[in-house]
Amino acid sequence: MNWKNSLLFVCFYCSFSSVLASTSQNYQTYQRLQMQLQQDALHTLPALYLFEKQVQRDDIKAKKMSYHLLIQACISLQRYACASHYVDIMLGIIEPSQNKTQLLRLATQLHYQIQEYSMVIDKAQQWLTSLNALKNRPSHTLVADIYTLKSYSYYYQLNFDKALLAIKNAIKNKATEGRYLFLLNIHKKRKDKVESHQVLKYLVSHYPNKKQYWEQYSQSFLQLKQEKKALDTLGSAYKAKRLSEHNILLYTLLLLKNNAPNRAVIILEENPNLEKKKEYQQLLTQAYLNSRDTDKAALWLEKYSENDKISTQALLAYQQGKWEKCIQLTKRLDKHHSNRDYWSLLQAMSYFELQRWEQSQKIFTQLLETPYKNVSKSWIKQILYLTQ
Repeated sequence: MNWKNSLLFVCFYCSFSSVLASTSQNYQTYQRLQMQLQQDALHTLPALYLFEKQVQRDDIKAKKMSYHLLIQACISLQRYACASHYVDIMLGIIEPSQNKTQLLRLATQLHYQIQEYSMVIDKAQQWLTSLNALKNRPSHTLVADIYTLKSYSYYYQLNFDKALLAIKNAIKNKATEGRYLFLLNIHKKRKDKVESHQVLKYLVSHYPNKKQYWEQYSQSFLQLKQEKKALDTLGSAYKAKRLSEHNILLYTLLLLKNNAPNRAVIILEENPNLEKKKEYQQLLTQAYLNSRDTDKAALWLEKYSENDKISTQALLAYQQGKWEKCIQLTKRLDKHHSNRDYWSLLQAMSYFELQRWEQSQKIFTQLLETPYKNVSKSWIKQILYLTQ
């Protein structure tokens, strides 16, 4: 929150010209307290409260001076509830004007700071309505800021429909990465898969160097049952060197599922730095087998593991989409198998494909204590997204 600018608005309203009409004694007191406030706000506060009490029978301008001082003091002391109280009082005694519009903006910010979301929505709407009477309208950036606070407030009240409308108005005035991310979050809350996909498309096109957006964008294709497009997206991102290690492995997995083992071999061999990952070993073995390069497959198996017929059959079953068979085969593997966590991962993903969410989530949760922590988190998020 930009307190400096907000205070400038209040100071402008209570400018020198606006207080001259009050009594000379009140103005002198105002000047003295103003100087003391700038030096020591905390110890000046009692005198400010006394000044407020003394001017209650005086004219409105005297009251404005006392409220102005108290607002400054409360904000400088980070007592935002106190500041919002006096701003609201000030709003009740002034006529519609440019200054009142500025105070409404400050009130919106203050109430948001103290999490009074209904008041934020009310003050924000008053501020937006007041713009119709202004000759000089505020910047689009400022309008976007107020719409954003309004959207946040609706969001915290779990009113996602109105939060969506407000953030769209904010973006219309000033599009930012943060606002698009918040828009994406709202769509996810509303389970709007298509709309979420469109937001991710925007993020990928405007922030192409951010790998996390490519990951979410490709996953959104999978959620829309468009696996081929997910594969194409990952392929484009790989060529542009915008894939994380996890997504390179996901890319090769999809290549194998879509009968492109030769391309999968090329990708994996181009990334020997992934060799330390257990998924890499399994994927490369499968890629060699599917591409009928049995010699390389045999050498790889001999070098890195002692996979038996069951584990190989389980991997083949998964690649062929035989989910139930994969589950049964992985259950037969010994608990002390060197790659047991990997087979548990394969089993959990098979349950996922069968939409047996509870069993899938249970295994992924167990894998949070393994090297598959990050990939398991990703799958759990998808399960929660699909079941909530």
